[in-house]
Amino acid sequence: MPSNGCLKKTVLTLIHPIDTFDPSWTKSQLEKWIDHAKGRAISKFTANTTHVVCTEKAYRQQFGEVRAAIAARKKGERLHIVSPEWLAQTLSQQKRAKEGEFSWETRLEKVGRKGRGRGRKKQVSSDTEVESGDEEEGVAVKGPKTASGLLAEAFQEHTEQFVSEGERRALRE
Repeated sequence: MPSNGCLKKTVLTLIHPIDTFDPSWTKSQLEKWIDHAKGRAISKFTANTTHVVCTEKAYRQQFGEVRAAIAARKKGERLHIVSPEWLAQTLSQQKRAKEGEFSWETRLEKVGRKGRGRGRKKQVSSDTEVESGDEEEGVAVKGPKTASGLLAEAFQEHTEQFVSEGERRALRE
C-alpha cells in the first residue's frame, strides 16, 4: 500500500485507551498505520509532540500527558489536542484533516456557548453543570457528561423550539 506521507513531520502522543473509539485500534496497529503515513507515534508527551490524540474522557480528566499538553498550550506552544476521529479521518483520506474541527478545546467551547448571563450556573442536564458567562466568552464545563447527559442535552437542543415558555417553566419546577 503506497503512502503519501500525510503525517510527515508529525509526532503523535497517543493517550490510551483509544480502542474505546475503535476496538481494532491496538497500540501496535496504530503505530504501524502512523509509521506508514510517515508520522511518529509516542506514548509520552515531549517537546517534539505536535498532536495529542485522546478520548473525551481522557481530555476531561486531564491526567498526566493530557495535563502536560494543556499546560504547554497555555504557554503558547503550537500543538493540537484532538479526538481519535481526527486520526481516523487523516489516515482514511490520506490527507491531514483540519485539527480545529477535532480539537477538544473547540468542541467543548461550542458545548458551552449555550449559557446566558454572567456568573450564574445553569443545569444543562441532570448530570452536567455548566457555568455561564458572556456569549463571546463561552462556558466552562464543570463535570464530565455521561451518555445519558449528552442524549438529554441533544434532545433538549432539538426540541426547545417546540416547547412554550409556560411548559419550560413547568418542566423546571
